[in-house]
Amino acid sequence: MSDLTRKSTTFHMIGGNLSIDFANHMLRLDHYSTAGDQFTIVLTWMEQAGLISNEQVQRYFFLNDNEPELVRMFLQNVIRLRVTVYNIFLALTQGNSPRQEDLGVLNEYVKDCYGHLTIADSTKGFVWQWVEERTVDDCLRPIVRSAAELLTSELLSRVRLCPGEHCGWLFLDTTKNRSRKWCDMKDCGNVVKARNYRKRHNSE
Repeated sequence: MSDLTRKSTTFHMIGGNLSIDFANHMLRLDHYSTAGDQFTIVLTWMEQAGLISNEQVQRYFFLNDNEPELVRMFLQNVIRLRVTVYNIFLALTQGNSPRQEDLGVLNEYVKDCYGHLTIADSTKGFVWQWVEERTVDDCLRPIVRSAAELLTSELLSRVRLCPGEHCGWLFLDTTKNRSRKWCDMKDCGNVVKARNYRKRHNSE
């Protein structure tokens, strides 16, 4: 995948939460057959999500040429985290408890994640600060933290599954009256509106 293609790929962050956007968008990894293309998609998403800079993207691109085994292991890690996060939130939207296996995997990530956070003094007071990033896997930790904080917050009951046909995306309903129904009204919402419109007119 060329750098031009990377720059023309736009991810719409409509999940309302970093970990949910990650789980949604990484579903598209299955559409790419090579590790190089998959790696490019992950880096592009991370850049657009504000997790890494363009300078970091360019630096990590060298891994694909020089450290293919590291890239392969990173992609396995991405898929494992994506499946875990998605399965946990999907179960909750369906009124079920997450599988203990999924919670166990997430807790592995959580232990690693919070072991790389420190408390730092700033002009705005004390803040959480990440230990300096050294590997591409470090970039996954904010996603883990996002999932952990959502799971332990009052917002958890607002996680929804889009009812759009063949969609499967999750989103966080932050509307005041909890009225959000679709991942994106301009996408799944309009498809259903158009279908219902045709049904009404065909029955007349």
